[in-house]
Amino acid sequence: EELEEESAARSNFIEVLGHELRTPLTPILVSSGILNEMPSSQKSDMVGKLSSSIYRSSRVLAQRLEELLDLGRYSRGTFQLSLQPINLNVYFEEVSSRLSPLITKPGQKLIIEIASPLPEASIDSSLLEQVVINLISNAGKYSPEKSTISFKVKIAGPDLLIEVQDDGIGISEEEQARLFKPYHRAEQDRQKYPGIGLGLAICKQIIEAHGGKIWVTSELGKGSTFSFSLPY
Repeated sequence: EELEEESAARSNFIEVLGHELRTPLTPILVSSGILNEMPSSQKSDMVGKLSSSIYRSSRVLAQRLEELLDLGRYSRGTFQLSLQPINLNVYFEEVSSRLSPLITKPGQKLIIEIASPLPEASIDSSLLEQVVINLISNAGKYSPEKSTISFKVKIAGPDLLIEVQDDGIGISEEEQARLFKPYHRAEQDRQKYPGIGLGLAICKQIIEAHGGKIWVTSELGKGSTFSFSLPY
Protein backbone atom coordinates (compact mmCIF):
# COMPACT_ATOMS: atom_id res chain seq x y z
CA GLU A 1 0.00 0.00 0.00
CA GLU A 2 2.87 2.35 0.81
CA LEU A 3 4.49 1.62 -2.58
CA GLU A 4 1.20 2.27 -4.37
CA GLU A 5 0.77 5.56 -2.50
CA GLU A 6 4.34 6.56 -3.32
CA SER A 7 3.84 5.71 -6.99
CA ALA A 8 0.58 7.68 -7.13
CA ALA A 9 2.20 10.66 -5.39
CA ARG A 10 5.13 10.62 -7.81
CA SER A 11 2.82 10.45 -10.84
CA ASN A 12 0.72 13.30 -9.45
CA PHE A 13 3.87 15.35 -8.81
CA ILE A 14 5.06 14.82 -12.39
CA GLU A 15 1.70 15.94 -13.77
CA VAL A 16 1.51 19.02 -11.55
CA LEU A 17 5.13 19.93 -12.29
CA GLY A 18 4.54 19.65 -16.02
CA HIS A 19 1.50 21.92 -15.94
CA GLU A 20 3.20 24.46 -13.68
CA LEU A 21 6.22 24.71 -15.98
CA ARG A 22 4.20 24.70 -19.18
CA THR A 23 2.15 27.75 -18.19
CA PRO A 24 5.01 30.30 -18.33
CA LEU A 25 6.63 28.45 -21.22
CA THR A 26 3.70 28.99 -23.59
CA PRO A 27 4.06 32.79 -23.98
CA ILE A 28 7.84 32.35 -24.36
CA LEU A 29 7.28 29.93 -27.24
CA VAL A 30 4.71 32.15 -28.92
CA SER A 31 6.69 35.37 -28.52
CA SER A 32 10.00 33.88 -29.58
CA GLY A 33 8.30 32.16 -32.52
CA ILE A 34 6.92 35.48 -33.78
CA LEU A 35 10.31 37.15 -33.29
CA ASN A 36 12.08 34.26 -35.01
CA GLU A 37 9.84 34.56 -38.09
CA MET A 38 10.38 38.30 -38.54
CA PRO A 39 12.17 39.20 -41.81
CA SER A 40 15.89 39.64 -41.29
CA SER A 41 15.60 43.23 -42.54
CA GLN A 42 13.54 44.07 -39.47
CA LYS A 43 15.98 42.82 -36.86
CA SER A 44 19.70 42.99 -36.22
CA ASP A 45 21.93 39.92 -36.50
CA MET A 46 22.31 39.72 -32.74
CA VAL A 47 18.56 39.87 -32.13
CA GLY A 48 18.08 37.18 -34.78
CA LYS A 49 20.61 34.85 -33.13
CA LEU A 50 19.15 35.41 -29.68
CA SER A 51 15.57 34.84 -30.83
CA SER A 52 16.55 31.63 -32.64
CA SER A 53 18.35 30.36 -29.55
CA ILE A 54 15.35 31.16 -27.31
CA TYR A 55 12.95 29.51 -29.74
CA ARG A 56 14.99 26.29 -30.08
CA SER A 57 15.54 26.00 -26.34
CA SER A 58 11.86 26.63 -25.62
CA ARG A 59 10.82 23.90 -28.04
CA VAL A 60 13.20 21.42 -26.38
CA LEU A 61 11.83 22.33 -22.95
CA ALA A 62 8.27 21.99 -24.21
CA GLN A 63 9.06 18.52 -25.55
CA ARG A 64 10.55 17.43 -22.23
CA LEU A 65 7.45 18.70 -20.39
CA GLU A 66 5.15 16.77 -22.70
CA GLU A 67 7.18 13.65 -21.96
CA LEU A 68 6.73 14.23 -18.22
CA LEU A 69 2.99 14.79 -18.60
CA ASP A 70 2.64 11.72 -20.81
CA LEU A 71 4.46 9.54 -18.31
CA GLY A 72 2.29 10.84 -15.49
CA ARG A 73 -0.91 10.07 -17.41
CA TYR A 74 0.29 6.59 -18.39
CA SER A 75 1.48 5.73 -14.88
CA ARG A 76 -1.83 6.82 -13.35
CA GLY A 77 -3.87 5.08 -16.02
CA THR A 78 -5.64 8.36 -16.80
CA PHE A 79 -5.11 8.23 -20.56
CA GLN A 80 -7.27 6.50 -23.13
CA LEU A 81 -6.39 5.17 -26.52
CA SER A 82 -8.32 6.62 -29.43
CA LEU A 83 -8.70 3.40 -31.40
CA GLN A 84 -9.84 3.54 -35.01
CA PRO A 85 -9.88 0.79 -37.67
CA ILE A 86 -6.95 1.59 -39.98
CA ASN A 87 -5.68 0.21 -43.28
CA LEU A 88 -2.16 -0.59 -42.09
CA ASN A 89 -0.52 -0.44 -45.52
CA VAL A 90 -1.82 3.07 -46.11
CA TYR A 91 -0.98 4.09 -42.54
CA PHE A 92 2.64 2.89 -42.57
CA GLU A 93 3.25 4.35 -46.03
CA GLU A 94 2.15 7.74 -44.68
CA VAL A 95 4.25 7.37 -41.53
CA SER A 96 7.28 6.32 -43.59
CA SER A 97 7.06 9.48 -45.68
CA ARG A 98 7.73 11.52 -42.53
CA LEU A 99 10.74 9.55 -41.27
CA SER A 100 13.56 10.71 -43.58
CA PRO A 101 14.06 14.12 -41.88
CA LEU A 102 14.86 12.25 -38.63
CA ILE A 103 18.03 10.81 -40.21
CA THR A 104 20.39 13.76 -40.07
CA LYS A 105 24.02 12.57 -39.97
CA PRO A 106 26.03 12.74 -43.22
CA GLY A 107 25.78 9.59 -45.28
CA GLN A 108 23.15 7.89 -43.15
CA LYS A 109 20.61 5.86 -45.13
CA LEU A 110 17.10 4.78 -44.16
CA ILE A 111 15.74 1.56 -45.69
CA ILE A 112 11.98 0.98 -45.43
CA GLU A 113 10.35 -2.42 -45.98
CA ILE A 114 6.58 -2.74 -45.56
CA ALA A 115 4.98 -6.10 -46.26
CA SER A 116 1.84 -6.18 -48.38
CA PRO A 117 -0.92 -6.87 -47.86
CA LEU A 118 -1.21 -5.98 -44.20
CA PRO A 119 -4.49 -6.48 -42.32
CA GLU A 120 -6.76 -3.76 -41.05
CA ALA A 121 -6.37 -3.13 -37.32
CA SER A 122 -7.74 -0.84 -34.62
CA ILE A 123 -4.92 1.40 -33.38
CA ASP A 124 -4.30 4.85 -31.96
CA SER A 125 -2.58 6.19 -35.07
CA SER A 126 -1.10 9.27 -33.40
CA LEU A 127 0.42 7.42 -30.43
CA LEU A 128 1.72 4.58 -32.58
CA GLU A 129 3.45 7.07 -34.86
CA GLN A 130 4.99 8.63 -31.74
CA VAL A 131 6.58 5.25 -30.94
CA VAL A 132 7.95 4.81 -34.47
CA ILE A 133 9.37 8.35 -34.54
CA ASN A 134 11.06 7.82 -31.16
CA LEU A 135 12.71 4.58 -32.28
CA ILE A 136 13.86 5.99 -35.63
CA SER A 137 15.20 9.16 -33.96
CA ASN A 138 17.17 7.08 -31.46
CA ALA A 139 18.55 4.85 -34.22
CA GLY A 140 19.81 7.88 -36.13
CA LYS A 141 21.20 9.55 -33.02
CA TYR A 142 23.18 6.52 -31.81
CA SER A 143 24.45 5.42 -35.24
CA PRO A 144 27.59 6.81 -36.90
CA GLU A 145 27.82 8.65 -40.20
CA LYS A 146 27.41 6.56 -43.38
CA SER A 147 25.43 3.92 -41.49
CA THR A 148 22.21 2.15 -42.45
CA ILE A 149 18.97 2.22 -40.47
CA SER A 150 16.11 -0.06 -41.43
CA PHE A 151 12.40 0.16 -40.67
CA LYS A 152 10.47 -3.05 -41.29
CA VAL A 153 6.78 -3.87 -40.95
CA LYS A 154 5.62 -7.46 -41.39
CA ILE A 155 3.30 -10.19 -40.12
CA ALA A 156 4.59 -12.70 -37.57
CA GLY A 157 1.91 -15.28 -36.77
CA PRO A 158 -1.00 -13.57 -34.99
CA ASP A 159 0.90 -10.31 -34.56
CA LEU A 160 2.02 -7.30 -36.51
CA LEU A 161 5.81 -6.97 -36.06
CA ILE A 162 7.70 -3.68 -36.44
CA GLU A 163 11.51 -3.58 -36.31
CA VAL A 164 13.96 -0.67 -36.26
CA GLN A 165 17.53 -1.85 -36.82
CA ASP A 166 20.70 0.26 -36.66
CA ASP A 167 24.48 -0.01 -36.92
CA GLY A 168 25.03 1.96 -33.75
CA ILE A 169 27.07 1.58 -30.59
CA GLY A 170 25.00 -1.28 -29.21
CA ILE A 171 23.69 -1.81 -25.69
CA SER A 172 25.12 -4.02 -22.95
CA GLU A 173 22.95 -6.72 -21.35
CA GLU A 174 23.02 -4.79 -18.08
CA GLU A 175 21.70 -1.65 -19.77
CA GLN A 176 19.07 -3.60 -21.73
CA ALA A 177 17.51 -4.76 -18.46
CA ARG A 178 16.85 -1.14 -17.44
CA LEU A 179 16.26 0.40 -20.85
CA PHE A 180 12.46 0.75 -20.71
CA LYS A 181 12.34 2.02 -17.12
CA PRO A 182 11.50 5.71 -16.52
CA TYR A 183 14.35 8.13 -15.86
CA HIS A 184 17.03 5.60 -16.78
CA ARG A 185 19.75 6.70 -19.16
CA ALA A 186 23.12 5.08 -19.80
CA GLU A 187 26.09 7.06 -18.53
CA GLN A 188 27.47 7.64 -22.04
CA ASP A 189 24.04 8.93 -23.11
CA ARG A 190 23.93 11.56 -20.37
CA GLN A 191 27.35 12.80 -21.38
CA LYS A 192 26.69 13.08 -25.12
CA TYR A 193 22.94 13.48 -25.73
CA PRO A 194 20.22 15.68 -24.19
CA GLY A 195 17.08 14.20 -22.67
CA ILE A 196 15.62 12.91 -19.44
CA GLY A 197 15.22 9.24 -20.25
CA LEU A 198 11.45 9.00 -20.69
CA GLY A 199 11.09 8.22 -24.40
CA LEU A 200 11.38 4.44 -24.28
CA ALA A 201 9.35 4.20 -21.06
CA ILE A 202 6.51 6.06 -22.79
CA CYS A 203 6.85 3.82 -25.86
CA LYS A 204 6.46 0.78 -23.60
CA GLN A 205 3.31 2.22 -22.04
CA ILE A 206 1.78 2.94 -25.45
CA ILE A 207 2.55 -0.49 -26.91
CA GLU A 208 1.33 -2.37 -23.81
CA ALA A 209 -1.88 -0.31 -23.82
CA HIS A 210 -2.45 -1.71 -27.33
CA GLY A 211 -2.00 -5.23 -25.94
CA GLY A 212 1.46 -5.55 -27.50
CA LYS A 213 5.07 -6.05 -26.41
CA ILE A 214 8.30 -4.11 -27.01
CA TRP A 215 11.87 -5.38 -26.65
CA VAL A 216 15.44 -4.93 -27.83
CA THR A 217 18.18 -7.26 -29.06
CA SER A 218 21.66 -5.79 -29.10
CA GLU A 219 25.36 -6.37 -28.72
CA LEU A 220 27.97 -3.79 -27.88
CA GLY A 221 29.64 -2.47 -31.01
CA LYS A 222 27.28 -4.34 -33.33
CA GLY A 223 24.12 -2.25 -33.36
CA SER A 224 20.63 -2.79 -31.99
CA THR A 225 17.20 -3.90 -33.14
CA PHE A 226 14.18 -2.48 -31.35
CA SER A 227 11.02 -4.46 -32.02
CA PHE A 228 7.41 -4.27 -31.00
CA SER A 229 4.47 -6.51 -31.76
CA LEU A 230 0.77 -5.71 -31.87
CA PRO A 231 -2.14 -8.16 -32.05
CA TYR A 232 -4.45 -7.50 -34.99
